[in-house]
Amino acid sequence: PYYYDQIEGWFDIASSPLAGQGVLLSFTDITALKQLQAQQAEALAALQQSNDNLQSFAYVASHDLQEPLRKVESFGSLLEERCGALLDEQGQDYLRRMQRAARRLSGLIRDLLAYSRLGSGQQSPTSVSL
Repeated sequence: PYYYDQIEGWFDIASSPLAGQGVLLSFTDITALKQLQAQQAEALAALQQSNDNLQSFAYVASHDLQEPLRKVESFGSLLEERCGALLDEQGQDYLRRMQRAARRLSGLIRDLLAYSRLGSGQQSPTSVSL
């Protein structure tokens, strides 16, 4: 017989009494399962870190983009008020398109900011009509 003084690994041990004969012990090697669970835990931690980084980036990017966009919207409005009548039809069309595009981009930035807050618990639930 072989005798081992060190066995490394994870084992599931079960015992059952034998009728007047003693105890039956069974060992199941679950080392591979434990290693897989450890790998899954590492992968989950890495994924969580990646998600946290993405949320931080989205939050910062949306804040950094808002100020220049407000300038575009403000100067577009001033241009429309002060010089709109001086522009020909094509110039007015360009100005309207610029303003619509700025509003769309503003909405996208707000949506990006809302998305970045989804996992952080900063947004409270609201009722919606189905």
